[in-house]
Amino acid sequence: MINLANYLNKTILISIPAVFEDNQPHPFKLVGIELFGLWLESEELAQRVQSPDKQGQSLSSHAVFFPFSQILYVVDRVPVTAHAHAHPAHAKTNMP
Repeated sequence: MINLANYLNKTILISIPAVFEDNQPHPFKLVGIELFGLWLESEELAQRVQSPDKQGQSLSSHAVFFPFSQILYVVDRVPVTAHAHAHPAHAKTNMP
């Protein structure tokens, strides 16, 4: 099991369909972990929560809380090949 605390203040990929209207992962900086969800920051998120009268102005960081019930999945940003080397039992093998 992956411990999310290892990713605090790092960028991870998270899918939140209720916000982005797709199932694709988006990059977020993980800034906090609570019992029922995650505190996340991103420029894309700041654009979505910025009020219309502030459009075009420089964006400040916004930490936004997302309950786990709204998060479809989380992906770390480590390349797949790094996982294969770290966990050889999970590496794909070619069978004759």
